[in-house]
Amino acid sequence: MALQVINRQRKIRLDTRFLKKVGQTTLVTAGAHEAECGLLLVSDRAMTRLNRQYRGIAKSTDVLSFPMREGPLASLSPNLLGDVVISAEMADRQATAAGRSLRDELVALLIHGILHLLGYDHQTPSEAKRMKRLERQFGLPFIETEGG
Repeated sequence: MALQVINRQRKIRLDTRFLKKVGQTTLVTAGAHEAECGLLLVSDRAMTRLNRQYRGIAKSTDVLSFPMREGPLASLSPNLLGDVVISAEMADRQATAAGRSLRDELVALLIHGILHLLGYDHQTPSEAKRMKRLERQFGLPFIETEGG
């Protein structure tokens, strides 16, 4: 498995090596041993642009996933899952509001994004419950805050 991490924001200091370890461990734990994906850490401004362009929502969000296993070109590179994009600024605000560390918030967002790349969703209550359970299971080794 391969996870490329690119930090394109400079406002918030982030441990990209730790996030790479979280992502790689999540992929292995999920059974996606041969998978490849990317993690892009961006500013609110960049996230707003992406959210507007791809979802038609003109505001920032915490995490977006861009799966490559969907659409007519999916069979060209079956191990390529896609990319997860996280707004570091939004993650920081959410962490503060929830009383948890930024590190814990980033772990939760990264695992959430990877689960979307793996085909999980939260459109129905049962899907949401399953996804939340997996987020907790995969995040447990990395979460610092009790109850995080």
